[in-house]
Amino acid sequence: MFRDKILLLDAGGTQTLPMAEYFYKSDFHVSFFLYKKFTYGSGSKYAHEKVFAPASKDEESYLSFLLNYVSENEVSLIIPLSDITAELVSKHQEEIKKFSRIVTPAFGSFSNGYNKGLLMKLCEENDFPHPKTYHVNEISDIDELDQEELPLYLKPNITTGGRGMSLVNSINELKEKAPSILKDFGAFHLQEFIPPGGNQYKVQLFRTVNNEIIGSSVMHKVRFYPVDGGSSCYNTTIQRNDLVNLCENVLDRLNWIGFADFDLIEDPRTKECKILEINPRLPACVKSAFKSGMNYAEMYYLEAYNKEHKNYVYNTGVGLRHLGLDFLWLLNSGRKPIKQRLKWFDFFFSKQFYQDISLNDLKSFFIGLYGNVYKIKEKKRE
Repeated sequence: MFRDKILLLDAGGTQTLPMAEYFYKSDFHVSFFLYKKFTYGSGSKYAHEKVFAPASKDEESYLSFLLNYVSENEVSLIIPLSDITAELVSKHQEEIKKFSRIVTPAFGSFSNGYNKGLLMKLCEENDFPHPKTYHVNEISDIDELDQEELPLYLKPNITTGGRGMSLVNSINELKEKAPSILKDFGAFHLQEFIPPGGNQYKVQLFRTVNNEIIGSSVMHKVRFYPVDGGSSCYNTTIQRNDLVNLCENVLDRLNWIGFADFDLIEDPRTKECKILEINPRLPACVKSAFKSGMNYAEMYYLEAYNKEHKNYVYNTGVGLRHLGLDFLWLLNSGRKPIKQRLKWFDFFFSKQFYQDISLNDLKSFFIGLYGNVYKIKEKKRE
């Protein structure tokens, strides 16, 4: 007999796997909303039901499908696992709460944190460390920039996975790129170029409706693909109370509820860590946080049901490798020091886990791998 039904939205990514495993093994009925057939989620055994829904970027169709589903099924808790569904759930929470529990910030709080331009303004107003930012309201504002401020990053205020971001080296280049970015992504801002050489971190926190942080974790991004800066393909959990306190202060200003994932970068010139963005859902590499003792799935459940939270013991030194991306890192790491390349071959570290593979759920790896290869082939055809 199942306890309650948990619905995971946009459940194709690797962040789905530790969430689903916890709920499945805890005797919940686990349902996935999926869009594509060949994803890690679609191959996972930790789901009792897999529902193919419209693309979440089609807000009207997706919301209609979701409301129809939850009105006909007894769904106890909905957890979004993508930026788009996190935004949709926050925006339409009053409609969704008629049928199911959710844990989400008010939409105003959500927008002020998720919108990268608004987040930078909040950091400016509260003296939180962040890259120097220029807010562009009109294309004509570009004329007021000083050439000496360049290079700058052109960043859409709302984007995922670095889409639309571009490094510009001159005013003319900026004027050429800005109109298409404005058309495709909407409003944008300009941000100082932080030279390479500093560490990058992810900080996760879970904040309750009672304004308490009941779980936190910090990941040091060790390797990326692409090699000079992209998605993390190897990270380790570390202790950085200063970064946790900084991010907690940001969430306090936002009056945030639920889970938040911060990206921060260390400026090699000053060694100061600066806030880049907030991801309003679990990151793809969250398995390292689970393995370090932070059970964010359980936190969602306890908060949604207004139950007493637990005291979690956080462990550092837990490594997480995305085997597929890390293999690509090795193939493209010719310019990296030999010492870094040799570390890649350490497969026997006792506290090392794999983001995209689990011996208990092997099918999810092979289906997800096939989906990634297929995606690469599709891009080459374009």
